[in-house]
Amino acid sequence: MESSFSGTVCAESSCDSFSVAFVGRTRYAAARVPAARYVCVTWLASHCGASFTTGMCVLGIMQTPTDRKTKSMYYPAELIRALHAVVGERGVVMGDAALMTYEADGCVMDLHAPNIVVLPQTSEQTAAIVKIAHQARIPVVARGAGTGLSGGATPIHGGIVIAMTRMDQVLEVDAPNRRVRVQPGVINWELSQQLAPHGYAFMPDPSSQKACTLGGNIANNSGGPHCLKYGMTTNHVLALRTVLPNGDLIWTGNGRIDTVGYDLAGVMTGSEGMFGIVTEAWVRMTRLPEALRVVLALFPDIPSASQTVSTIIARGILPAALEMMDKLAIKAVNGMYKLGLPD
Repeated sequence: MESSFSGTVCAESSCDSFSVAFVGRTRYAAARVPAARYVCVTWLASHCGASFTTGMCVLGIMQTPTDRKTKSMYYPAELIRALHAVVGERGVVMGDAALMTYEADGCVMDLHAPNIVVLPQTSEQTAAIVKIAHQARIPVVARGAGTGLSGGATPIHGGIVIAMTRMDQVLEVDAPNRRVRVQPGVINWELSQQLAPHGYAFMPDPSSQKACTLGGNIANNSGGPHCLKYGMTTNHVLALRTVLPNGDLIWTGNGRIDTVGYDLAGVMTGSEGMFGIVTEAWVRMTRLPEALRVVLALFPDIPSASQTVSTIIARGILPAALEMMDKLAIKAVNGMYKLGLPD
């Protein structure tokens, strides 16, 4: 069943009329839409005998409330001042346009903008923010680089997003004990680059390693090609400094290679922030191999290639990584990087 109705499109000082066809759950807009990136659309319609008012964004392809007030205006001024006291005014992001940046991670199927974004620089600031939110009963979502595909950084219920991107320091390199202490905003690839002069690397290597951060890797127990030989992120986490939901700040251990007792760091790793927010981490440094060899083999079909992988592992040979590409993948790589792989 299809019903049509009309309304108004407004973008800054421009205004124009439009018509919308509503088919099931899909909305289609046909209009002389002003040339603006984000267009607020409001309408009043009658469908199945029920009148309703709602809002959406046509060119931005995102839902927007009809009330155009800044989302943070729904929170008391005292709360905003409390956050400013913790991180300063430049550490608090408000305003609809700015908040759109934080409405999803790499999974853009479901978009929800937060009410406020706060950018701490220390563990103590993060704990103070969580404590303020806990006392005000406001939901909190931690966010790293936003490269995840699970929707874990999407603030489904609005609230406060704590963006860890300013906590990007390598705090201590303990080469004799093969460990390094980092903040969660350190980029995966850059950590390995900093450890390379010492002869070490951080081995978990997600495909987004040049953009993703250690905090997100820990929250999702991220993997990558080298995890075949070296294990997942959880195998490289020694201890975590964590802010609990009530704002308490704890260490899960002392960061030693061999510890006794409950593996709280293992419980936290892969929990997607449900148990707390990681603000520092002791992680393993792994020796770089003395030599690297790359072997390229061609197979007539996927089954024979897969059997070869199983045979290699069964014979006790453990490569650092095994990558299998089909014909379409080879063509895509050749087209992008001009490697000249046989296809």
